[in-house]
Amino acid sequence: MRITTRDPVDGSKRTGVVAVPEAGTPVTGGGADAQTPYLSDAFDADRRLARCCACGCGELFVRKDFPQRIGLWMVIVAGVASVVLFAMRRVMLALAVLAALVLVDVVLMLVVGRCVVCYRCRAEYRDISIDPATGPWDLATGEKYRAGGEAAPES
Repeated sequence: MRITTRDPVDGSKRTGVVAVPEAGTPVTGGGADAQTPYLSDAFDADRRLARCCACGCGELFVRKDFPQRIGLWMVIVAGVASVVLFAMRRVMLALAVLAALVLVDVVLMLVVGRCVVCYRCRAEYRDISIDPATGPWDLATGEKYRAGGEAAPES
């Protein structure tokens, strides 16, 4: 499994590769312990991620593993291009640009994988099996952890 964590002070990202342990197996080894202190109890019996390895938070969500900034720029460029083309009265070409964006979006939706993200520390987990009970981002849960705020620890 690949884990990407963010430094809370400067926001820099660190990515590491950690082997998924058997359920209930204590974690040994220097490097993984320092970066993933909750690794030993983070997985359920089916070896699916149940809580964050970095902070121990039990609230996780699933998202597409695609940079949001690239998606936003794709929409902005296609939107500006279509507005310019509509202004030039090139309606069919403007619609073709928008249709091409929709087609690219569908292809990306089918091709791009998914990752699991922690609400509290925003650690990202890739190359693991995802629990079907882990849903997409939820506004109410996200507000509990907004702006780096800490929610009450789970029992």
